[in-house]
Amino acid sequence: MFSVVLDLVSKKYINGSTDLIILDKASYNFEFGKFYSIVGRSGLGKTTLVSLIGTVEKADEGSILVSNHNLSDVSMHKLTEIRRKDIGFVFQNFSLIDRYSIIDNLEIPLYFSGIRKESHRLSIIKKCIESVGISENQLEKKVSQLSGGEKQRIAICRALLNSPSIIIADEPTGNLDEDNEQNIVKAFMDIKASRNCTIIMVTHNKSIANKADVMITLEDGKIVEVGGTI
Repeated sequence: MFSVVLDLVSKKYINGSTDLIILDKASYNFEFGKFYSIVGRSGLGKTTLVSLIGTVEKADEGSILVSNHNLSDVSMHKLTEIRRKDIGFVFQNFSLIDRYSIIDNLEIPLYFSGIRKESHRLSIIKKCIESVGISENQLEKKVSQLSGGEKQRIAICRALLNSPSIIIADEPTGNLDEDNEQNIVKAFMDIKASRNCTIIMVTHNKSIANKADVMITLEDGKIVEVGGTI
C-alpha cells in the first residue's frame, strides 16, 4: 500500500531567460507506514518535492497521488481538504506564535478544522502532547519561554492533531543542537511506530537521515539513489 506515488513528475522555475529545472521526471512510490529521509545539496529540489507532495505547489508535468487522490485532477477546495486532513507539516522555524501559550497554538488549528467544543479540543491536545514528551502542566506556558527542542516538539504535536496519514518535515532539526536533533528524530520514530503513518523528512544531516527506514538522494532533479537503512 502506497501513501504517495510520484509518476514522471517535473517542476521548473523561470530564472531570467532560462528555465531552472528542479525536478526532472522524478518517479517514486512512498510506502504507507515508513519513515523516509530526503537528502541532497541545497537548491536541488528537496523542499520543492515535499511542497508538491504537500499540495503547496503544483507539478508542471506528471502525476502525484496522495492518499489515492490524483492532485492534478482535484479542485482547489479538495486540495485544501487533503492538506488539512491527510497531511501534517513540521518546519525548521517551528511556525509557532511566540506570544501565545502552548495550548493556544494547538487549539487554533483544531478550531479552524471544525472542532468547536473546547473539551474535545483539550482531549485531543492532551493525547498529542503526551506522545511527544511534553507534560500537561506546561500547556499554559508561553512559546517564547520554550527551548528550541521544546518548540519543535510542540510543532510536531500540532502536525499530529488531525491524525494525518502523512507527515512532512522540512529540515525539522536544522535549528537544534545535537542532543535535541536526536530527541526529535526519536520522536518521529516513536510516532511512526505508534501511529502507523508515513513520515517524509528533508534533512542535510546524513547521520539524521540514516535513522530513517529509507534514505532518498536527490541530484539534478532526479532520484538517483534509494537506500534502505534498516
